[in-house]
Amino acid sequence: GKLSSGGLRARRSGSCLSDSAVQRFKRCSRASERACLRRCFVVNFRRLLELHKVLAIIHELIKSTAIAALTLVLAGNVWELCYSVLFVAILFIMYGFHAAHYDTMDISDYRSLVELLEDDSRTYRGRFINNPNRLLKALSLARTGRRRRSITIIVVFSAICLTMWSLVLTQWSQHLVLSGIFTGFLAGEFYATLLLVGTLMVLFHTAFEWLYWRETQCVMPAWDKAGEPWDPHTHGIPRRFRWFGLPSMWFTSADAYADLSLWIQHAKGQVPRTRRVNKIFPEEMALFALNASGACQLRTSLLHSKLFSVQSGSFLARDGAELRNLAKGEEPEELCINLIFFDSVSKEYLQPEEDHRDGQVHVLRPARSSSTSSDASDWLPSGGSGQMGGA
Repeated sequence: GKLSSGGLRARRSGSCLSDSAVQRFKRCSRASERACLRRCFVVNFRRLLELHKVLAIIHELIKSTAIAALTLVLAGNVWELCYSVLFVAILFIMYGFHAAHYDTMDISDYRSLVELLEDDSRTYRGRFINNPNRLLKALSLARTGRRRRSITIIVVFSAICLTMWSLVLTQWSQHLVLSGIFTGFLAGEFYATLLLVGTLMVLFHTAFEWLYWRETQCVMPAWDKAGEPWDPHTHGIPRRFRWFGLPSMWFTSADAYADLSLWIQHAKGQVPRTRRVNKIFPEEMALFALNASGACQLRTSLLHSKLFSVQSGSFLARDGAELRNLAKGEEPEELCINLIFFDSVSKEYLQPEEDHRDGQVHVLRPARSSSTSSDASDWLPSGGSGQMGGA
């Protein structure tokens, strides 16, 4: 069907989302698309489902390769022992780095944290401020430079494999004769077999890292110098994505990514010493949003979460690049990022409704009492803030 000329229209056609999403997702009109895309997190949900399967397959290959390496080690002489220890150490380092990335594709921990955390809604300077930010507090953060470290590991281990292959091939062609203490080094099938397993590990790890960074860590370029967001529906696919298609998720502006990182840093109390933007893991949000209920709650959090510092227990305001406590009578700043789903088949945008559920676990705060006893009655739950209605 065609897009409606104004407002939002309910979509009832089938999709890869759960059945309950039929009533809770709406098709965006052209006018609302332009407004939403200025600060937006877009989930290409059909591709995300396929990505999850592909990454799971690569993960199993990496895991099996690491196990195979352990079954091939030998210690018949000092060279076999050193060679085995070197490659097992390399494989463990690479597998540990890979496991840290793959763990973000399993959101069971994220779901548990969401249920255990509480929104930072509270009475501040005599008025109650609703702050539905617990879905943001459960998100993971990492230091900057993770991509650089990943590239460094791949380059170093690839250089080691290439060097060893050059030595093995040279010996096979009988152009390399080792003598003295090197006698026996690279002789036999052991060295080449373990080297082949290590090379496969590097190739699988490289494929996983490239796919992960391409699909999950994307900020779309601006369409023009005025800052109009790139809309694949109108402007087509950007040049860097034409070979393999649009990624599984993307932010429509760098400011939206930086602001989301800032909100999470202060909500979690992980504020860096420098003003550099910490890396976030948007795949946690995207996978959580594949459930209709999760998508509705996530949209509310991204739109209405306030800038709150858990360290000072106060809401913050921005004066340029500086942060300060909220002045009396001043309204707290909301994140104002839209959550949009992109359907790669119909080339349409879908938007979940707004919804919010208070957590069932609440922070215990000291009761105002002159008593100095430590009885449980002296502690009271902070309480919920009520439900925020859907849009």
